[in-house]
Amino acid sequence: MVFSIGLQSATERMRQIQSKLETIDTKSQAMSSGRIDPESYSFDFILDESVQQQSLKQQAVQEAKAAPLPANAPPKSSIENMIEAHAEKIGINPSLVKAVARAESGFNPKAVSPAGAKGLMQLMPSTARELGVRSIMDPSENVRGGAEYLKKLLNKYHSIPHALAAYNAGPGAVDRFGGVPPYRETRNYVAKVTHYFNQYEQQRAE
Repeated sequence: MVFSIGLQSATERMRQIQSKLETIDTKSQAMSSGRIDPESYSFDFILDESVQQQSLKQQAVQEAKAAPLPANAPPKSSIENMIEAHAEKIGINPSLVKAVARAESGFNPKAVSPAGAKGLMQLMPSTARELGVRSIMDPSENVRGGAEYLKKLLNKYHSIPHALAAYNAGPGAVDRFGGVPPYRETRNYVAKVTHYFNQYEQQRAE
């Protein structure tokens, strides 16, 4: 009798998980085909809600353990003000640029990734050259280039999730898969930036 109840519980749980996976897949396909407006969608298609919350909690722990900004780095408030100024001039939502900078470098202008991406917006040297960034480690130049690149991606895809995926994985991956590629890192990245974006938008509305 105990075994029977356990089997029924496990079967029901598997049915619930399968239902969630089917829902996520359906929403992802609908967004990629243009049937859902990605600008107004909640972005929960990227990850199951419980997985997304766990991922964001893990990210928060990692950020709490992260090294502080360099002693000679400008204060975070001045960095955010600089981002807002560039975003307004370029014509892109400042909340989105701040969310990307936070996800990419934690607002650290001295950040350098193992792959060679540098600065607040983690620009690759080749991308920086294409954007006319003369000094990639200069915070203002780096943010300007990153914001212009993000605006370019938004104009190309007309979709925030697709633009963020291209910023992380490259436009080639988005073009190849016709939307957010099925890379765990990229999907988590899009979810994380979206989480930050919603936070900044809420702050602006208050």
